Amino acid sequence: MADELEVTEETVEEQTNPVSLEDQIAELLAENKRLKRAVDKSASQAADYKKQLNARLSEQEQLEAAQAERDAELAEYKRKDAVRTAAADYMALGYSPELAEKAAEAQLSGDTKELTSIQKDFLEEKEKTFRETLMKGMPSPQAGGEKDSGDAPLTMEEFNAHKKDPNWINSNWARVQEMLQKKG
Repeated sequence: MADELEVTEETVEEQTNPVSLEDQIAELLAENKRLKRAVDKSASQAADYKKQLNARLSEQEQLEAAQAERDAELAEYKRKDAVRTAAADYMALGYSPELAEKAAEAQLSGDTKELTSIQKDFLEEKEKTFRETLMKGMPSPQAGGEKDSGDAPLTMEEFNAHKKDPNWINSNWARVQEMLQKKG
């Protein structure tokens, strides 16, 4: 019975509304085309906005990557400058350029074990060089504990001038003996 009622209402509506079925289909198709164009236009705009966003993100990422690269280069330049400055300080202390650079690198990297080892090597080399320098400046001792009295033979005047000075006689004993052998 409900089905009959619906049919009757449709029939009444069709009778009061003079639009034909074909006109309604045409209107629906037109509305569908209009909605489809709107959806296509919205999808197109969304795609454009997405492309613009991706381009901006790409630009932003490129800018960030370039900034990171510049920051890394700056950090490297600062480190090299710090190494050069520290190496100059070590060279002022007497380190060789190679050893000074190694010490500066160890200092800046915080490697105290390496820095201590380098300093130990430097001090040992410095002490060795110092001892060699002292030994070069020191006269070699004469055999028999005699002092070097020069090559000139002792004269009688020189002997008479110093004969009361036992220290002088002892320090020139070889020359005194030579003089006495020639005399006697």
